[in-house]
Amino acid sequence: MLDIAWSSVVAPRYPEVLCKDYLPIIKGCVNLISAQGGIGKTFISLINTLFYLKDNPASCAYLWTTEDDPSLMKTREIAVLNRYLTQGIDFRKEIKRLAYGYHHLPFIEKHQGVYRESEFFPLALQQLTLFNLIVIDPLLNVFGGDNENDNHQARTFMNVLKRAASDNGKTFLVVHHGRKGDGSMRGASAFQDSSRLAYEILRDETGQIIARMTKSNYTGKYGDVILNPIPDPRYFPRDGEYEPKADGTTGTANVHYLTDNAPF
Repeated sequence: MLDIAWSSVVAPRYPEVLCKDYLPIIKGCVNLISAQGGIGKTFISLINTLFYLKDNPASCAYLWTTEDDPSLMKTREIAVLNRYLTQGIDFRKEIKRLAYGYHHLPFIEKHQGVYRESEFFPLALQQLTLFNLIVIDPLLNVFGGDNENDNHQARTFMNVLKRAASDNGKTFLVVHHGRKGDGSMRGASAFQDSSRLAYEILRDETGQIIARMTKSNYTGKYGDVILNPIPDPRYFPRDGEYEPKADGTTGTANVHYLTDNAPF
């Protein structure tokens, strides 16, 4: 049956932009970022999630990080919180509504020669009812296809996420590997074509980390977003150690997040 909506009775609905203070994404859609290795895309997705939680105090977020298990993500979290505390931004309350996952099961699978949604994905989605923002990092570890350059497989994967976003009110931020050299998105064009907003993460000529918008269905404009400060992607704090300050020194001034019993 066709869905026929007469214009005279349709109420307008404008896309809602989230995370305006860091990396803007579109609510209820599949958003995509890509970067080559070493840029810091996992840090960026974590920081964006914390900004999302600060702006949405009734929401929870799930970081599906299949390259760093939860204990490694906790060290990244400590680095981010300490770095932003030195900037006057306190995320300590937000981490109570943040969860990590490390599962590697696929979102799509081949059945009788055709790719479709896997049996695993809807079961996983049921367990993620609590979470409004779901970050997938990286895409390929949950892809399920055998060829990232195949547009049919890529489109099937993205359609699974789009249906989940539409039917369940979820916002997805998907992290994808970029090509070596220029950081442009790797694999089939359908990954980007099927997203609603896409960025490439790279360093500009001054060394700043920027997000370059490569696709937007809703914002109406393109441009670069500066993503500093982020912790050095190579840095992980050791037990009892502080994230280096912007001036290159270390210390305890104004930083109070090191142990689980730190004051909240």
